[in-house]
Amino acid sequence: MNKLTEFSFSLLGFRGLYLMAFDGPDAKKGPTGFVLLCNGNNNGMFLNCEVSRLALESLDLHGVDFSRVDGEAKGKGEFSIKNIKQEEIVNRGLKEMVFDAFVQ
Repeated sequence: MNKLTEFSFSLLGFRGLYLMAFDGPDAKKGPTGFVLLCNGNNNGMFLNCEVSRLALESLDLHGVDFSRVDGEAKGKGEFSIKNIKQEEIVNRGLKEMVFDAFVQ
């Protein structure tokens, strides 16, 4: 199983995510991951989620199964920010569209 470190942020119209596998089968040749930054408020969160999914698919990390999550382009359904507090949108979006795909 991979050990990952993650940091996401939301500040003044900017959205970002750092995700790195630092130990485990995918980190044998060194840390593997990505950093994303964009401007775009809530639409930036959707962009970062979609790019995160594409990056994880291209990295082919062990223990990721996108059939387990909802999402805009893939998965079971479409994530909606309706009725979610503004301060929770980024974390809930990443959880439901990206992080729930990780299998233990």
